[in-house]
Amino acid sequence: MKRLIPSLILILICLFGAKAQSKIPLDHSVYDLWQDIGKMNISSNGRFVYYEVNVQKGDGMLYVQSSSGDTIVKVNRGESGLFTKDNKYFICKIAAPFVDKEAKAKAVKQSAVQPAEGKARGRKDADMSLDSLLIYDLVTARQYKFAALKGDYKIAGLTQNVLAWLSETDTVQLQPKVKDSVTVNAANKKTASPAAPPAELQRMDKYPMVDTEKDHKKDKAKADYQLNIWSLTAKGLDSLTTLRHVKSFQSDTTSDDVALTSLAGRDLDSQSLEVVQIKSGRLTAVLKKAKEVKALAMTDQSGKGSLMKLAFIATGVDHQDTLGKHNDLYLWQEAGGVRKVVSYNQSVLYKNWGVSPYARLQFSRSGERLFFETAPLKPEPDSLEPAVALDIWNTQSDILFTEHQANMDRFNKRGYKAVYLINQDKLWQLEDSVYADLVSTYKGDGRYFYLGTDSSRRIAKQWLGYTIKDYFIVDMNTGARTKILQGFEGRIYPSYKGDKALIYDRNKRQYELYDAFKNSLTAIDGFSYPLYDEQDDHAEAPSNYGVLGWDTLSHAVYVYDRYDIYRIDPKSLKPSLVGKSGREQKLQTRLAETYQQRGPFYFNGRQKLSFDRYAEDSKKNQFVRFSVYKPGQIQAVNELSDHMASHLVNARDNAENSMYTLENYETSPQVYLKTRSMSQRLSQINQQQEKYCWGHAQLFKWKAYTGKQTEGILYLPDHLDTTKKYPMITYFYERRNETLYKYIPPKPTGSALNISFFVSRGYVVFVPDIWYTIGHPGQSAYDYVISGVKAVAGTHPFIDTTRLGMQGQSWGGYQVAYLVTRTDLFKAAWAGAPVVDMFSAYGGIRWKTGASRAMQYEKGQSRIGATPWENKGLYIENSPLFNIPRIHTPLVIMSNDGDGAVPWYQGIEFFMALRRFGKKAWLLNYRGEEHNLVKRSNKLDIQKKEAEFFDWQLKGASRPGWTF
Repeated sequence: MKRLIPSLILILICLFGAKAQSKIPLDHSVYDLWQDIGKMNISSNGRFVYYEVNVQKGDGMLYVQSSSGDTIVKVNRGESGLFTKDNKYFICKIAAPFVDKEAKAKAVKQSAVQPAEGKARGRKDADMSLDSLLIYDLVTARQYKFAALKGDYKIAGLTQNVLAWLSETDTVQLQPKVKDSVTVNAANKKTASPAAPPAELQRMDKYPMVDTEKDHKKDKAKADYQLNIWSLTAKGLDSLTTLRHVKSFQSDTTSDDVALTSLAGRDLDSQSLEVVQIKSGRLTAVLKKAKEVKALAMTDQSGKGSLMKLAFIATGVDHQDTLGKHNDLYLWQEAGGVRKVVSYNQSVLYKNWGVSPYARLQFSRSGERLFFETAPLKPEPDSLEPAVALDIWNTQSDILFTEHQANMDRFNKRGYKAVYLINQDKLWQLEDSVYADLVSTYKGDGRYFYLGTDSSRRIAKQWLGYTIKDYFIVDMNTGARTKILQGFEGRIYPSYKGDKALIYDRNKRQYELYDAFKNSLTAIDGFSYPLYDEQDDHAEAPSNYGVLGWDTLSHAVYVYDRYDIYRIDPKSLKPSLVGKSGREQKLQTRLAETYQQRGPFYFNGRQKLSFDRYAEDSKKNQFVRFSVYKPGQIQAVNELSDHMASHLVNARDNAENSMYTLENYETSPQVYLKTRSMSQRLSQINQQQEKYCWGHAQLFKWKAYTGKQTEGILYLPDHLDTTKKYPMITYFYERRNETLYKYIPPKPTGSALNISFFVSRGYVVFVPDIWYTIGHPGQSAYDYVISGVKAVAGTHPFIDTTRLGMQGQSWGGYQVAYLVTRTDLFKAAWAGAPVVDMFSAYGGIRWKTGASRAMQYEKGQSRIGATPWENKGLYIENSPLFNIPRIHTPLVIMSNDGDGAVPWYQGIEFFMALRRFGKKAWLLNYRGEEHNLVKRSNKLDIQKKEAEFFDWQLKGASRPGWTF
């Protein structure tokens, strides 16, 4: 009978009121099909949109709709969508069914454990579907589907009229084996047949198709594929060519041409490099035979769309390099052919340095500079004797041993930027092991670059969390370096062409302007309010609010204070406010991050930009558009309402059309389209929510014990009966008031409280903000959490103060651990990955990165502001371990042995001390798991255990079996 009581209470709560008679509480079975909005975009002319609707587990759906809201096509498992520049075609990948991907992953895992049996125990490869490609003609409603897509498709050409992709099948005409995944909302649905290649390109099939099963398997083992190149024109879709035995390819939006690597003849251990020149209909051989060809980069600045330059790295070209270990850099130009520009061991760089085998190649904006990477040549091992398994740590080493080990792959592949000046036939090494922080300008064509070094200062990263640097300016005309900053902490924002740089000095809390022509550094004054974070409560100098960006002509640079934007004139160095100040209304204006604009960035000062305006008091936000030159002419994208607006995307050629999402706690995110004449909702996701008990969120304000007026969010069940008593769980980390209108879907989380789940089941959830006093983080948590809980209970009589719980993860877990040593207010507590001994944690390692944890206490989140030797009293005061006898609250600890952030022995220390004093506590270790759970099965398990624990402690449910 006792087991039935909580369930009966839940049902009665949800049945309260006529409107809720059919609603039921959420349970753990609802998670998988709960939807969210994935990637989305709008066509250049603003007439078409697409968006992905994903589920937590299973296959998603992609929708293509018109600006009128009509659905044109639905693509089951569609992803990576793209509208062509001419607005005629929509292209996307159709992913393999989730069940096939899951089966394949299990088969791979099984074969790794039991190679002989793994494949037999899983599904056969032939039964598993592959990805495929969809091209949809938005004008004629024709659809083209191609099977066995390998990797991602690429679009090329100045007008985006060339499409290329690899496939694993012998012909692009094969259809996927799965049920038709495309639904066309048109009476005249058409499926087009691929057209034959033009005659001048049909000869490109160099090698006969592999016919024998033996050769097929042999080739497949070498991972060679079929390259398909199609033309997307106003008249329709045409197949240009199909090439076999291709290993990789590269394209670029500046050129119609496609470069590819393929098997060299029938030699499975060699590669060739060729260029498909679309306009001339030629297949041009660039390199006939090499051991490996990689790192392809191409550019065409002719404006004609025909490839002019191709750079690549090749090994095994010279007969001396039979093992393929010499990484040489090559440049091919249509007019002059191919030539080696850097040998693997060219001494003009550094002695015993050469082209990095992992180098990334990139042309500058003009195509006149080729950037690549070099690295020290690795010597051959002297002996075949087994190495001694010994680690040697040195206090004078620049990098902590564990940090080097955790990032071994990154360090081994580290390259240092160099440049080849093509027209001058010169090589310059820009970075090396000392100078290794290059900032280029003018898309690689700037006269001035900026270069940083932290040499001889790297050890201090152990307790600072960053390194102090010197900065130099590099004159790309001469290669000369000039030091401009010494012992610098802050950020540098170069102008578009690099002749000027805005500098924020954290210690001075000030902006300065560097002029490269004058080699001068001048402070910028005249601001009315701080440009650094006024609310920062860490034990280090505050960061700046940030920089909007430079205009491309260097006429102005724009910076933020807490609310507003300022324009700085580089000539007068006088700042001026952009538009009307939002400080009085506490209205913050920031650049709206979209794929077209990300700050800080470079822009035409007169163009209209999109901004996100956020009201600190109401927590509402709104997208607007205006030019920083005419900030009074504001165009609103969405209305200011009780919703959070996000994911803004603008039509490139039609500024009137934008798409975005709106959400609040009660309403799932939905896609909206704004046109000149109207704003309308396009998506209809999570309609199943109507079946379940939900809740609503409200802002709660109170005065903390410090006297500060502060805020939190209170989540209340729907149809709450104020004559009854409700349990409450308090969940906290630092500050979250800006998430008042954020939707919280029911889902198994890696660590966070599943708020909507608990609210649906009759809990009140309180999320208070915490403001910190340096040196006293534990007391700060007490001052804000406890005062907040008591304020909520004092103003909401339906809160049952005998049934209070709290939950926190990581930093929140530490605060839970601290609070149970200070109060018996809570009947149950849950602490994930808590630190309980700040002495041992100070000397610990963040194993995922290998970094020291000392910086967390001296400067970072833990906010002690001193070393244990400078003030051991603070470490004792803030360590829960020293006050275990005071704990009376039943407590669950999650501490995983794979935690890469908090050493899991902190959980063990906590558990052992609780055990020593006979306290009620349980330790959960998800073996091999990380700081926040990653495996979905583990996430689901902890959600169930958390619900069982709080139901037991706060609702009188039966005791869970795992607690015995």
